[in-house]
Amino acid sequence: MRFFELVDNSTLAASIILFIAALLWTTIGLPTVWKKYLKVKEEVNNERGHDIVSLLRWIGVKFVPHLLSVLLCCVLAVWSAFVGFNRSTLWYATWDDLFGQLDQQVQVQDIGGDAARNGKTAAKGEGSASSEKSEKTKPAKPKFTDLQRNPLNNPALAGIQDATQGQWIKVNIDGQGQGGDGTTYIHLPASYTASPERAYPVIVAFQGVPGSPAGFTEIMHTAEKYQQVVDKGEMSEAIIVAPTVFPRNLDTECRDVPGASIETWVTTTMRTWVQTNLRTQDSRDSWVTDGYSAGGWCAAMFAMKHNDMFGGGIVRSGYFAPQYTKGVVWDDPNNPAYVLSEVAKGGPDSKLFVVVGKKDGDKRASYDTFKQSVKAPTTVTEFEVGGSSHRWDVWVDSQPPSYTWLGKTLAGFAPKK
Repeated sequence: MRFFELVDNSTLAASIILFIAALLWTTIGLPTVWKKYLKVKEEVNNERGHDIVSLLRWIGVKFVPHLLSVLLCCVLAVWSAFVGFNRSTLWYATWDDLFGQLDQQVQVQDIGGDAARNGKTAAKGEGSASSEKSEKTKPAKPKFTDLQRNPLNNPALAGIQDATQGQWIKVNIDGQGQGGDGTTYIHLPASYTASPERAYPVIVAFQGVPGSPAGFTEIMHTAEKYQQVVDKGEMSEAIIVAPTVFPRNLDTECRDVPGASIETWVTTTMRTWVQTNLRTQDSRDSWVTDGYSAGGWCAAMFAMKHNDMFGGGIVRSGYFAPQYTKGVVWDDPNNPAYVLSEVAKGGPDSKLFVVVGKKDGDKRASYDTFKQSVKAPTTVTEFEVGGSSHRWDVWVDSQPPSYTWLGKTLAGFAPKK
């Protein structure tokens, strides 16, 4: 093991030692030195008489070292806290992570299922077998209600505008339970209000915990990243639905827990609400999950366990078995029904795009165990960074390639001809 790696014990120990040393110097060492210096200065002043210029000089010379020492203590305190916190969260696994040196270390490859058997890669841009099948069995053109055709008249879509640009609206979808929160952010694409007969595919996006769906609007800028791929002709426009699945930052793991039936709500109430109030394509190849951190687990879980509804999922720094917060363990973490490496052995027809880092710690271990169990028709496209992937910049930058993959892999998101 190399010493002084960013998440190594030696780095944390050295940081703490330096902070303690600086604190002792500021509170004990420096005052002791200045006390001795003061005696000498007083003796000299007594001999020469009171010299105001000399006194002011002395005050300045004393003040500057004290100020610098205090600032050094503050910097070392913040740094030590950061190093300690970073070791548990793995936001930055290496010094290269911290200083943004990973741009050239991204590797994309297909693992498992049809992709591995046929030697397909994301770079070649070949669609999956299920996509080819879906192209031949496209559903009939849907019929819409008046409120679906005229969303400006729909009271359920609060804040919607007749906009030529895409727009986020915020709605409340009840039904989670007494401890739930139905706050849901929905992005409608630029053509939505002007195309009353057009149906759209749906991306259901899950935030991490702590966090809120606003992460997709304020930090991830998901709509803008998605639009970049649409503008390149690499995928079709889509509706983005970002529900609250961790109400009041309760770590539900997207399960049905006391007071908040998240899994049931997402797959029944929320889905029905979206299909009733919006113009959506309803085939499984037109619905996909997306999520980061704990939301990445949700994306993987729904894609694998509810593949009758979702054709695939985009998993950003997620994990593949429940990782409950201490004190809120709702179920046996080893319940095989939710350990996705066990679920994968059944070969669900699901396509996953997984953003992972070589130094993602227990999340990487969870993923490695999962991918060993993947078999057709499940496929996994792996987007791997050299250090930790559990960072906003990695999640943001991974969006365009993941959406390009989506347009090539699921028929419902294929670009319009």
